[in-house]
Parts: sequence; C-alpha cells; structure tokens
Amino acid sequence: VANNTYYSLDKNGFSRTGYTFGGWNTRADGSGRTYQPYDSVLLGMSGTVSGLFAVWTPIAYSVSLSLAVPGTASALTGAGDYDYHTDATLSWTPASGYLTVKVTDNGTDIPMSGNSYTINAIEEEHDVVVTLEQQVYTLTYVARNGTPDESMESVVWDAPFTVADNMFSFAGNYFLGWSLNPSATAPDPAYAPGTSAVMPAHDLTLHAVWGTKTALTITSNGGRANFDGDEHSFDGFTSSISGLTFENISAGAAGTSPGEYPAAFIGTEDLVIKRASDGAVVTEQYSVSYIEGTLTIDPQVVYIDSVNSEAYAIEN
Repeated sequence: VANNTYYSLDKNGFSRTGYTFGGWNTRADGSGRTYQPYDSVLLGMSGTVSGLFAVWTPIAYSVSLSLAVPGTASALTGAGDYDYHTDATLSWTPASGYLTVKVTDNGTDIPMSGNSYTINAIEEEHDVVVTLEQQVYTLTYVARNGTPDESMESVVWDAPFTVADNMFSFAGNYFLGWSLNPSATAPDPAYAPGTSAVMPAHDLTLHAVWGTKTALTITSNGGRANFDGDEHSFDGFTSSISGLTFENISAGAAGTSPGEYPAAFIGTEDLVIKRASDGAVVTEQYSVSYIEGTLTIDPQVVYIDSVNSEAYAIEN
C-alpha cells in the first residue's frame, strides 16, 4: 500500500470461542491505537502497514441464584456476571431449622452437600435454584416405671425449646429430673425442667430420674384434762423427722364435756414441706402418714356422805 494514502481496514475474519471482536489495535497488548473495520487509516512514512492486532473482549455470562421457597435461606452471595472461563462460587445461609436438600443448575440436579456451589470455567449462563426443607425431630419424655409411659412433641431442628416439668407419677418415688441416659441415677443439669435447650439434628429422648420417697409420720398433739366445766384444747403436731418445716396444715382438738376428742388435721391436701436449713421445698421427697392424737377429758368424781348427803371430797 502506498505511503501517505488512506486505506479502508478489512472486517474481522477471525473468531475466538468465548470472546467478541472489539476492533484492531496497533499493539498486541491492546495498548496502542484502536481502529474498527472499514475505518480509513492514513499510512505512515514507512510506506507499508507492519500489522494490526485483533482486540478480543471476553463474553460475560449471567449467573443467578434463587430459592425454591422464599425465606428458607438468607445471605445469598455469588450471583452476577462472569467472564468466559472464570469461576463463580455461590453460597447461602439456611434459615434456622432448614437444611439444603437439593441444588439445580439450569434444571439439572447437582450432587453436593453443604451450603455452597462452585461453577468452574464458565461457558454459558447459569440459573441456580436451591431447595431447603425444615427439619423437624421428635422430643420424647420417657417415664421409666412411671405412668403414663411417655410423652412426645415435635421440635424444629436448631430451635430453642423449654424442658418440660414432670408429667409422670411413680408410686413411692419422687421426680429428680431428666437424663439422656436411660439408666441414670442422677439427673442432667443441662435438661433441668424450665431450662432452655436447642434441638439437635436428630430425635431426642429424655428419661425421668426417680428417687425413693422417705416415710414421714406426722402426729397431732393430744393430752388429758379434768372436767371442770370449762373448754379444754390442744393443738400442734410433731414430725418423725427433724430439720423440716410444715406449711398449710394444722391440728387440734377442743372439748368441754368428759370424753375423748380426736386431734384432727386440717389442710393435709395443701401440705408444703420445706427444708429448714435453706427453705427448699421438699414435699415430693416424702411419703406422709398422719396419726391423730386424742384430747381426753376425765369426768369429775364426787363423794357423798351417806348420813347427811353432803359432798365432802372431790377427786378429778
């Protein structure tokens, strides 16, 4: 081509997978001057063109990330446009109680586990859909010799729950607490009634732990009195075990005429037993029996003189 003349550049006749043609450049690294096909170029003093280099731009492919069911995960990251043959890592954070069960890429199931997915050497657009399901497990309370046998409820995985109070009864025994060990003799503090716990990723069974009740006898006070026309009474009671205090019960007897009066108990159904040392309620630890004392009023004895019919002595 003659020097100092204009030359119309050729159109692109090349192709490169994953790239689009962006014009011609005077330098191989694209740092020179860029021309487009059919541009008119004024040739320099050299009289010939030493060479033009094709400029290639990588194709950007769209990568999308969505949930099959909205709200089942958060913090979705990695979606966007990626250049040809680059990598994309997508990730998500399951909502509490949810587990990733399926991932599809352009409708095809992807064998995987965990909460991320990497696409290597991208060559097309990708539509990634994540399916998560709520995981529900069974929380079972077992009586271990008590009645009824057990109690069950459903709890979502990773969700907090409050450990239940005892709902069983076992004659002659009192409830100590719960344990994961079906043979435990002491309860697990981590599962004390009223404690907040988190449901693991499996069914959970809590076994009742029992202690044998101690026999306790409460005896109401009694006594004797001589008849004198006035009312006599006794109240109060004694316990066969020391170191305890008793609330909501009383006992007593009262009478005027000669005879026997039982010192009956009042409020036994509402009895509360506490340990005197610290005030802890220990009612359930005892099997209580009651013995009623007796108030006895003896009759008055009068001696009569058989001659003058006068009373000359009185013994009570």
